[in-house]
Amino acid sequence: ADRGLGAGQFGWAHLANALAGLALTPVITPWVGRKVAARFHPRLDILALAGLWTTVSMGWAALAHTTLDFSLATAFSTPGEVAWFVIAAGVVHRIAPPATGGRYHGIWSMSVAVASVIAPIMASYSLIHGGHQLVAIVTVSAGALGAGLCLPLART
Repeated sequence: ADRGLGAGQFGWAHLANALAGLALTPVITPWVGRKVAARFHPRLDILALAGLWTTVSMGWAALAHTTLDFSLATAFSTPGEVAWFVIAAGVVHRIAPPATGGRYHGIWSMSVAVASVIAPIMASYSLIHGGHQLVAIVTVSAGALGAGLCLPLART
């Protein structure tokens, strides 16, 4: 709304993300699966890259001015989203003891849900106190921090 766009234009951006997901998930998922299967450890490098890819795309969305910009930013984020979910679920599966796998996946799912509540709160706060630029900076910083946290995990 701040950019002068209505709900319909917001819908186009969501449609672009959904269509990209439908088109790219069948391509990216097997590719990531092969990369994971080729090694004995989870591909935290791919997880970190996927997180950075997605957050840079969402930083772009924070600075977008047109329906096309928003749609391209959300569609561009899709490969990172797909790769991130595949690798993250694989990490959880790999670290969970067989008897408690459901519990581990439940905790991970709840963490993702909590993040989906915290992210809009952070974005709103940033928008109010620093504008679109602060939203982009906070988004990319959070993603960079998450990607950075993958590095020590990769060494264990």
